[in-house]
Amino acid sequence: MAIKVVSEELLKDYEDDPDEIENSFQRFKREVHAMARASIDIYKYEKNVGYFSIILPVHLAFISIPVDVVQTINQIGDRFELKVQIETKDKNNRTYSKPFILNKLLPIVSK
Repeated sequence: MAIKVVSEELLKDYEDDPDEIENSFQRFKREVHAMARASIDIYKYEKNVGYFSIILPVHLAFISIPVDVVQTINQIGDRFELKVQIETKDKNNRTYSKPFILNKLLPIVSK
């Protein structure tokens, strides 16, 4: 279950703009009815050997995968297909992205 937090400060910021309040709550309502799944199909020698996925809010623009997970995925496979699926929570409507194929190890980014 995802919980969206609406702060008192946010409400005060929109106090003088009723249209923005309405737009924000309509966007929130749509987000509650949908979810996104980011997934990685893992291949080794052209055979599917694993799968990694995470469910996240549809408004999230990017995700970070912990370094130890990336290292484990890299040890398992040699080709990776990254995809995104968005669906309504009642599972009646969904759409899939085309796979983004990496024929090399997943990059590890550190700060």
